[in-house]
Amino acid sequence: MSTIASTREVRNTAGAMLLARAWSAIAGPAQLAATAHFLSPDEQGYAYTFGAMLALSAVFELGLGQVMVNTVAHHAAGCRVSRAGLEGPEAAQAIIRGLAGTAVRWCGTASVLFAVVLGVSAQGLFLRPSLSVNWQLPWLLALASACAAMAVGPVLATLEGLGDLRALSWMRVFAAMAGTMSAVASLVAGLGLWSIGIGMAVNLAVQTGWVLRERGNFVHALGKAGASARLWRREVWPLQWRFALSWLGGYVIFQAIVPLSFASLGPARAGQVGMSMAIGWAIIGVSSIWVNASIPDFARLAAAREDRALLQRLEWSLRRGMAVACALAVSGSVLAALTQHRGLPLVDRVLEWPLFALVLATAVSHTLQSALAAALRSYRREPMLRLVLAETAVLALALPLALHAGRMELALLLYAIVHGVIGLAFTLVIFNARMRGDPAAQ
Repeated sequence: MSTIASTREVRNTAGAMLLARAWSAIAGPAQLAATAHFLSPDEQGYAYTFGAMLALSAVFELGLGQVMVNTVAHHAAGCRVSRAGLEGPEAAQAIIRGLAGTAVRWCGTASVLFAVVLGVSAQGLFLRPSLSVNWQLPWLLALASACAAMAVGPVLATLEGLGDLRALSWMRVFAAMAGTMSAVASLVAGLGLWSIGIGMAVNLAVQTGWVLRERGNFVHALGKAGASARLWRREVWPLQWRFALSWLGGYVIFQAIVPLSFASLGPARAGQVGMSMAIGWAIIGVSSIWVNASIPDFARLAAAREDRALLQRLEWSLRRGMAVACALAVSGSVLAALTQHRGLPLVDRVLEWPLFALVLATAVSHTLQSALAAALRSYRREPMLRLVLAETAVLALALPLALHAGRMELALLLYAIVHGVIGLAFTLVIFNARMRGDPAAQ
């Protein structure tokens, strides 16, 4: 009998994840409005550059979170996790506990390195004597929260690989609500950049509290657990270094433009780029709900070599996700054009509407690319690696040059062409070749 969750169960999981995203859809605009209203243009630039810098945490952990989801899912047949702990075949339990324990220690070490590197590099980027922005202590709080989240991440990834998605989704909606409300309340109270670290810390506290209360027995069993070096080399490392390069490429493609804009054009312009990109990421997040809910099943179907069933599940997810992405991108672009044409207050906190529309169109393209990549990664390969590295090399050279010359429109046009158009075309070619079994796409 197949261990794949039924379509009804996936729909229920997607519904739970939709509730988590629904809060983001409601609270996201409120947080964006609060950021624009209560922060100065320069402070907004610092805020979004904080976020872009902290996104490097995925690079420092070498993409381990996504690797753990896929690897654990491959070993999770017959296993389930609850308040009582991990249940299932003893051999599978030992492998899963070993992988999770090693991953926690790996990320703990990575978080220390992350803190040192970003703590030093921030001094060179953020220190601007001509601006009276108090950023040092707020930055330290945000950095400390990000480092702590790195240690919790492997546990959540393991639970996700075990199929604990519904419980995780409910937890995440409460964590997101608490974090966002804390951040907005901090902005309203006049705490400025402190709101970033406060929101992150509260979100992390809710997640950690849930893990210890609801899955504490499983966590305590990880204390002395560890994967053998042979298992780690065979199961994790071949994917991990590839995922790490992909994450690095993703950082250059999606995040690097914000600190580069900060360095070349100043914090106010970086704030416009950051808020525009944040809206694009919100569209990607909402439209990826159905694909994310299906990732553990993609992994199980790939392990069983049920390619047709995997494609059917992917098609079911994509139809819903792409419809949402297109609707949000079009409505957002039209709204930006109308409000900027009428000169309404605070509309200058995002990019000029043609550039803003370009960012949103690229977000729609990325939604499709990321869904296809997620399906291919279920085969425990990273066939998009060469494409990502090629995009990264082009943008790593082109973006700094364009921004240093003060040409924001050129930088965003290159970004849209390289990733939104060329990247999508090659992703479709690679996906079709891989699903036909072409060895060159392996």
